[in-house]
Amino acid sequence: MVAEIPEGLTIDHLCRTTLCVRPDHLDPVPNRINNLRRNSLSALNARKTRCPQGHEYTLENTYLGRNGSRECRTYKIPRMRAYRLTAR
Repeated sequence: MVAEIPEGLTIDHLCRTTLCVRPDHLDPVPNRINNLRRNSLSALNARKTRCPQGHEYTLENTYLGRNGSRECRTYKIPRMRAYRLTAR
């Protein structure tokens, strides 16, 4: 069945073949969901729920950088204090 793409949605190729037109391989989703389903570096990082040290990324525990990067406050604060002590 062929239908129009709903307003605000894009087509996600579930088979990851962008030239595919099989209806059962196509899923209309918001652009953010489409990007998160990809295997790009930014999508892989966005799906992470914990920092490399194992702390959970929560609103209270996450520092957001200007470029969109995330850092764990539990890990960053003691590291910055130690750096400031040695930099003096």
